[in-house]
Amino acid sequence: MRTITLFLCGLSLAVIAATAHAQGEAQRGAVDVPIGGDSAQPSGPVIRASDLLRLNVYNKSDERLGEIEDLVIDPKNGTIRYAVLSFGGILGVGDKLFAIPWEKLTLVSKGTSAAGTMKEDYCLLDIPKEVLRQAPGFDKRNWPNFATRDWSGQVDRYYQAQRESAGPDSRR
Repeated sequence: MRTITLFLCGLSLAVIAATAHAQGEAQRGAVDVPIGGDSAQPSGPVIRASDLLRLNVYNKSDERLGEIEDLVIDPKNGTIRYAVLSFGGILGVGDKLFAIPWEKLTLVSKGTSAAGTMKEDYCLLDIPKEVLRQAPGFDKRNWPNFATRDWSGQVDRYYQAQRESAGPDSRR
């Protein structure tokens, strides 16, 4: 009986140690979950849109590029076309907005960045800050018509998004 008790105690300690080790690994290493791309292939767990708003966006150099201000949804096929990124300015004053093609973002779960910084969930956008500064953007008080082929085509070409531009031009 004593041998069985010692065996069960040892087994319990091994399970506890393995669980703690797995939790430690999850804390140390960030998990990349692509959130854009081909809708025919599952890209990971589902997420609420409200969890994406105000999510910080970083590039691979661990520079903060801004935060997700809004999402642009294509009602025809029910997909997210763009994440609207707020970038620049100080304390929300002078911010410029950028429509980032959704497939260009990757959701990174809470963990340690490549630079060793501990972060909450964030999005990764693989472009340097200077490229973003030169991207087509808009003012908070003057949003573009996302349905026009001219505008969406310009944005998609800038970010080299591999998909069709928006539907028929609404200016006709």
